[in-house]
Amino acid sequence: MTKIANKEGELNINDRYQELIKWHGHSAAAFAKEIDITRGALASILNRGSEPSYSTIKATLSRFKEISTSWLMEGTGEMLKVENALKIEEENEVLQILRDQLRVKDQQILKYSENISQMLSLLNMKPKA
Repeated sequence: MTKIANKEGELNINDRYQELIKWHGHSAAAFAKEIDITRGALASILNRGSEPSYSTIKATLSRFKEISTSWLMEGTGEMLKVENALKIEEENEVLQILRDQLRVKDQQILKYSENISQMLSLLNMKPKA
């Protein structure tokens, strides 16, 4: 399929749906299922240049909240909302910090458990008075 850019050089809505499916990382059929439209309806958008219906656009934006409305509708801005992209990056950083903290805590628990076992062994070895 030849990409047809508008006068500003941006992709048309059909091409933006192609980009969205690539970003989704699955087949067009899986994407259609995600937004609850038929494969035929999606094929019409992708292959025949049909404009997506309001309900298709609404379903897309409802399912993929990280997609910018202005990008999908008008081709302006970035595909992903900036705040969502930053939020995802921040959440990944927090997850990594939490994983590191859990690893340290696991090591501490293991060490404390070993210490307790040693203390119990010592207590059991003491002669009774």
